[in-house]
Amino acid sequence: MGERGSGKKKIVVLGVGNLLMGDEGVGVRAVNELGRRFEMPPEVAVIDGGTMGIELLPYLDGCSHLLIVDAMQGEGRPGETRRIGIDSPPNFFRNRTSPHQIGLADVLSLAAMTDALPGSVTLLGVIPQQVESGLELSEPVTAGMEQLLVMLCDELAGLGVRPVERVPQSA
Repeated sequence: MGERGSGKKKIVVLGVGNLLMGDEGVGVRAVNELGRRFEMPPEVAVIDGGTMGIELLPYLDGCSHLLIVDAMQGEGRPGETRRIGIDSPPNFFRNRTSPHQIGLADVLSLAAMTDALPGSVTLLGVIPQQVESGLELSEPVTAGMEQLLVMLCDELAGLGVRPVERVPQSA
């Protein structure tokens, strides 16, 4: 199923989170903004995974690199960005508390069992300020999202692909 040893590159940028829970939706908002601002090379798929679980498995088929974009709990100020290379994705996500990350653990466990687990999994995220009912991102997370987009583009460049910035349409 997976193409770990084939040398063929397929990169999935997966935004996860709940848009109805304030800063929890930063991953989804970031990938939507990435797709709005940049034209992706054909080997890059940008996916709004929302709070999906097992439904994400087909997107991993043949994936060589998985970049997961999400809100990340941790030490630091709200709006700070983080990058974590993940050696054992199913185990890493089992220790998380949000429902979509538990679903993601199941997806990655199933991918490992079916030999579809990507050779490289990286988590990129922003520390949230508020995870409560609401449609808006907090001010620090909105500012951090700009840095997150830069990190995503840098990560893609490190994988040998370069998103092309779209030319803004004039009114």
